[in-house]
Amino acid sequence: MPVSDLDILVGIATNLVSSALWDLFRDPLFRAPPDTADAAEHLEGARERFEAVVAEALDELTPLLEDVPSRERKRVAAFLDSAETRTIVADLYRTRLTARHLSLVELRQALATVWGVQHSGHHGTISAYDIFEALVSGSERVLESAIANQNLSAHEAMSAARHKDVTDRLDSLAEQTRTLRQASKPDIVTIEQFEHDLRKAVTRSHRLISPPTVRGAREVPIDDLFVEPFFTATTDETTLGLSEVTDQLRRLVVLGSPGAGKSTFARKLCYDLARRKTRIAGGLQPVPLFLELRTFIRSTENTPSSIREYLTAIASSSYQLDPPAHAFEYLLRAGRIGVVFDGLDELPLIDVRRQVRHAIEAFAAA
Repeated sequence: MPVSDLDILVGIATNLVSSALWDLFRDPLFRAPPDTADAAEHLEGARERFEAVVAEALDELTPLLEDVPSRERKRVAAFLDSAETRTIVADLYRTRLTARHLSLVELRQALATVWGVQHSGHHGTISAYDIFEALVSGSERVLESAIANQNLSAHEAMSAARHKDVTDRLDSLAEQTRTLRQASKPDIVTIEQFEHDLRKAVTRSHRLISPPTVRGAREVPIDDLFVEPFFTATTDETTLGLSEVTDQLRRLVVLGSPGAGKSTFARKLCYDLARRKTRIAGGLQPVPLFLELRTFIRSTENTPSSIREYLTAIASSSYQLDPPAHAFEYLLRAGRIGVVFDGLDELPLIDVRRQVRHAIEAFAAA
């Protein structure tokens, strides 16, 4: 049976909202209670409850999309399926959940700006503001209902970590919107193609690894060598599994003795993020760039450069890709590129370590 343009459009909207909600509802809905006798029954019930949440979130958006004339559906579908829109919608749900007092002006402006960039010269019957208001209405209803039904913990919703993540993302979003409004604004289509190619290149580069204890050994798939570690939080000495660490990962420092597996963990994290097998805080799946600090220092001894400039050089030298103008600035601010620094403890001089630490702090704060 052929699939209509409307079916495709509604399907894209469903995937958009599902992805935005998944990070918020995954643990409360799918974590099995200790006395669960039938895991399959529990998972089936959780799946049905999540589908009901998504349907409720789409309650006003779906009728809006059904009224879009057929001549406009492909353009609207491309807008809803863009990485920029997915990021903004995910930010919308996190904002309504963790910091309801924050203004939605930045999100509304960002969505309208992306719409304007993608639909320059086109005038249709639906606007970014129509879509945004439908999403806001759905988010309010879903979150109130979820907290009332204990599908989502109000305490978790207001956690300091989530609140900090949201406020930082809104700051980044404001900068991203300003970038899109520049006279020499970035070419989003070209940047998205670069992001796609970079993800594929990073996946290939981290698929194989040489066993660290066997000199000259043949490379093997990292999945065959990797042993999942456990982590101990420095704050309260809680033991955490790998998924618990990555789910909360925003800015993280991993400490360990030489040979403990920090570099292998860093490469495995890059590999899994690149092929979308894991997520970090906020449900993000950025393209990860592995930056070996001793190589960074060696490369910048004679020609000083910032970390962002060095990342551009990595894209060209290691992955044979030519980054478009504004690509790294735009993707970093959108949370679509992440950087994994490795080997701070391997730098021999204290002054060099201090210099690198300051460079990383400046990069993270920019």
